[in-house]
Amino acid sequence: MKSQVQSAVVSFVMLFCITCMRAQTFTTLHNFAGHPNDGAGPVAALTLSGNALYGTTGSGGSNFYGTIFKVNTDGTDFTNLYNFNFFGGEIPRSCLILLDGILYGTTVAGSASLGNDGTVFAINADGTDYSTLYSFSGSDGFQPAAGLILSSGTLYGTTYRGGLGGNSGSGTIFSINTDGSDFANVYDFGNDDGVNPEDGLVSDGNTFYGTTYNGGASGFGTIFEVNINGTDFNIIHSFTTITPNDLLIYTNSDGANPSADLTLSGNVLYGTTYYGGSSGSGSLFKINTDGTGFTNLYSFSAFANNGSNIFTNSDGRYPAAGLVLSGNTLYGTASGGGSSGNGTVFEINADGSDFTVLHMFTMYDQTYYTNSDGAYPQADLILSGNILYGTASTGGNGYGTVFALTLPSSTPAPIPLNFALKNGQLVLSWNDPTFALQSASSLTGSWTNLSSASSPYTNKLTGAQVFFRLVH
Repeated sequence: MKSQVQSAVVSFVMLFCITCMRAQTFTTLHNFAGHPNDGAGPVAALTLSGNALYGTTGSGGSNFYGTIFKVNTDGTDFTNLYNFNFFGGEIPRSCLILLDGILYGTTVAGSASLGNDGTVFAINADGTDYSTLYSFSGSDGFQPAAGLILSSGTLYGTTYRGGLGGNSGSGTIFSINTDGSDFANVYDFGNDDGVNPEDGLVSDGNTFYGTTYNGGASGFGTIFEVNINGTDFNIIHSFTTITPNDLLIYTNSDGANPSADLTLSGNVLYGTTYYGGSSGSGSLFKINTDGTGFTNLYSFSAFANNGSNIFTNSDGRYPAAGLVLSGNTLYGTASGGGSSGNGTVFEINADGSDFTVLHMFTMYDQTYYTNSDGAYPQADLILSGNILYGTASTGGNGYGTVFALTLPSSTPAPIPLNFALKNGQLVLSWNDPTFALQSASSLTGSWTNLSSASSPYTNKLTGAQVFFRLVH
């Protein structure tokens, strides 16, 4: 008898009571207006400094070639800092990095003097003193679509194409000083080691990790590591071949065509694939930096045409952006799918459990592409405190948005499962009737709903040991 009561007490301490889904607040901070005002088509992650967000648009502005902008985190004081032009670089698709009051970034095209192959640029954070640090010419890289990273005072980046094959090459890794000096081609890709690095690098000091969109053993992309000086390049994972199912949707076990930055935590890399997975809608994965332990954390669900060529599902499809890790939770976006076909914001535990859609972007007008919140998010989120900031590439006024998603500042208090001994019986009580009581013979056993149980619930202290928990 005594041991049964103690076991019940232990179960109350060890078992959690599942609480209600967390509420969050979505806010549209800025609606872009296109030409000639403030830009259009933001596809790059934002950069946060103090209460200011910096970013780029891939088109719009006074010259139609994109812009650099700043907006406060509450949506006030939007400023168009710079309008790109053909001669200084055009079509920025990457995030900016801020160092000592200077923003650094890349454009996928521009600089007519050397063939319109893209640039590396710098500009003061107030929009003054724009300068082209480097203009690509094909053999040294072509179409730098990814953002830069800073290591030991040197900028590193990737080009989607170019290198040894000129403009038709497979891409490069490059380095350059912040003043534009000492440009170096660190690594040239080829089909066997990956083709087309579409996004940037992550670093643990002496080693870079990244992805290629194509190439590798099956042709559907790779995850790689390489020393900061370009030596000891290794593929740590080649994504497998995608094959059509009965609906001609191309699926596989691990995903295909990664197009986003990796996230490094300790010795684990987290990332996304744009295609593949069990439904062909893309996947989320993790892998150890030594190439072991590859795990498909989540495959986005199958999608269907709603009859108007709008492809919807329950969770999103085609994740084009990387993941943000906070504690044990990963946050990200899917560029399509959801209830409107316009994409989602989601969270998932780092072990792949508890996938939750935090926001589904709303349906837009099919003529003018307008809605209240944006559509087709393609950029990494950034997290500050309990607020996620991001961009949507279209929607809003039809030209894209900057948005904020406020998460609860703290986890809601659990619903306690109270217990007391009364007349030789165990009495369980709880204060929320929407929670159900379950029982099991062991902590790892099969849990059963006590369908007739309501608070207070009396359990006789006879027979085998029983554990209890609340679920919602």
